[in-house]
Amino acid sequence: MSRYARRAWWIAVPLVLSAVATFPIARNFFFGDDLLNLYLIVNRPLGQTLLAPYGGHELFVRNGVMALLYAVFGPAPAAYYWNAVLTHLANVVLLAILIRQLTDSERLACFGAALWGTAPVIEGTIGWYAVCGHALATTCLLIVLIRLVQAGRRGTVSALELAVWAVLLWAASTSFGVGLAFVLVLPVMAWLLLPAAPLRPRIVVFLSAAAVLVAVFYVAAQRVAAAWYGVSPETPALAVVVRKAFGVLDIVANQLAFGTDQLVLGSAARFVVESWTGAAAAAAPIGLLVVAAMWKAGSADRRAMLAFLALSLVTYGIIAAGRVPFYPQFKHLLVRSDRYHYAAPLALAVVLCLALAQVRAQSLTAPLRTAALGASLVAVIIALATLRTPVSNHEFARDLTVVALASMDEVIDGAPPGEDVYIANQVFRGVGPMVVHVPLNFPGWAALFTVYYPSNVVQGRRVFFVEPDDKVRAAAADGLRSATLLVSPDDVPADRVRHPPSHLGTGTAQ
Repeated sequence: MSRYARRAWWIAVPLVLSAVATFPIARNFFFGDDLLNLYLIVNRPLGQTLLAPYGGHELFVRNGVMALLYAVFGPAPAAYYWNAVLTHLANVVLLAILIRQLTDSERLACFGAALWGTAPVIEGTIGWYAVCGHALATTCLLIVLIRLVQAGRRGTVSALELAVWAVLLWAASTSFGVGLAFVLVLPVMAWLLLPAAPLRPRIVVFLSAAAVLVAVFYVAAQRVAAAWYGVSPETPALAVVVRKAFGVLDIVANQLAFGTDQLVLGSAARFVVESWTGAAAAAAPIGLLVVAAMWKAGSADRRAMLAFLALSLVTYGIIAAGRVPFYPQFKHLLVRSDRYHYAAPLALAVVLCLALAQVRAQSLTAPLRTAALGASLVAVIIALATLRTPVSNHEFARDLTVVALASMDEVIDGAPPGEDVYIANQVFRGVGPMVVHVPLNFPGWAALFTVYYPSNVVQGRRVFFVEPDDKVRAAAADGLRSATLLVSPDDVPADRVRHPPSHLGTGTAQ
C-alpha cells in the first residue's frame, strides 16, 4: 500500500462502506416521476425542458443532466441510477474532507462520513432519480463549503474562485429546491465559519449578492416559462406559508428529530416508536451532547456548530414551506418521507462530529479514540449485514413497463407491413398515483411509447394511439411527438383499432 493510500484511509473506509450500502440502488428501475420527466424531455423543446418549473423547483441543471443521459444512453435506467450512486459516493468523499478540515481529525472525518453515507434514509433521494437533484445540489454546496473553509485559513480568495462559487450555487439552486435554501443560508454560514478578518465581510457580501441573483433568476425563469410556454408557477403563495407558520415549525421540529434518529441509529431507527414523543426521546441525547459541546467549545467551534445547525434548519424549513399546504392532513408523510432527508442529516453529521471533537479534546486519549472509531464502524457493518432493509428496486414498475412494451410490440409486429397501426391507449400505472391520475401530463401508453421508441414509425409502420378523452388529446397537441401520436376514435374505423393482447394481462386498460 502506498504512503498516500495509507494516509487516505479516512476517506477510503466510509467510501467502501457507503458503496456496499448503495450499490444495489444501481439496479433500480424508473418510478413515479422518472418516466414523466423522460417523457417531457422527449416531447418538449429543450428550452422548455430546462426552464419550466416543476413542483416549485427550478430544474435547469437537473433536467439538463437527464437530457444528456437520455441522449447518450436512452431510457436505460442503469445509467441514471449509477449516476445517482456515484454522485452520492462523491458526496461521501467531500463530506469526509469537510469534517477533516473543521475538526482536524481523520477519525471523526471517517466516522461522520460513514455514518451519513450508509444511513438508510439517503436511499429516498438517490433511489428515486426524479429527486436525485437533491444529491447534486449537495455536491455543489460541499465544494463551496470546502473551498470557503480553505479560503478562511489562507486569508485570501481570488475573483475567479468567487465566480466559480457563484456558478456552483446557481447550479445547486437549479438542481433541486433545497439548493435555494443553501444559497440563502450560505452568507450566514460564511459569517460564522470565517475568522474575524477583512476577508470575511468581502465573502459575505459576495455570497449575499449571489443569493439575490439566484433569487432573481428563479423568479425570472418562472415568468419566462409562463410567458413562452404557458407554464404556471407552482410555488405556494407566501400568504399560505405565513398563515400556516406554526405548521412549518411543527414539520421542521419533527423532521429534525426524525433526521437525527435516522442518522445516528441507521437501520435500527425503525425500532423507534413512530411518534413525535418517541422520535424526540431518541434524538434527545444527541441534542444534549451538542448543547454541552457548545457550552465547552471555543468560539470558532461553537460558531461552526451553529453554522451547520442553521443549514439543517433552513434546509428542512424550505421543504416544510413548500409542502405546508398539505399540513396537517399529511404531516406524517411530510416528516417521514426519506426523500426529504439528505442534505439536512449531512449537516447534522457535521454538527455531531464537531460536538464529539469537544469530547475528544476533554478526555479521550489517542488509543481510546481509535477504539471508539473501530467500535462505531463495527456497529455500522453489523447494521448493514443484519438490520438493513433490502433496497426496493421498483420491480412493480419494471414489470408493468415490460408488459406494456411487449403488448405494443406484439400489436405492431402483427400488423401488415407498411400499414398504419392504431393502438387503443391505456392507463400506465408504473408512474405512480401522483402521475397516473393526471393523464393530461402523462397520456398513458402513448407517453411510454415516446420514451422507448425514438420515432412514431416502427418497422415501416406509423403508430397511433386512439385516445377517447378530448382534453388528453388537446394537451398532447403541443408536444413534439404526442401531437401526431394521439388520435380520436371518431377518426379511425373501429375494426382498425388494436387492443392489447389479453394473454399479457396488463390490468391497465381504461
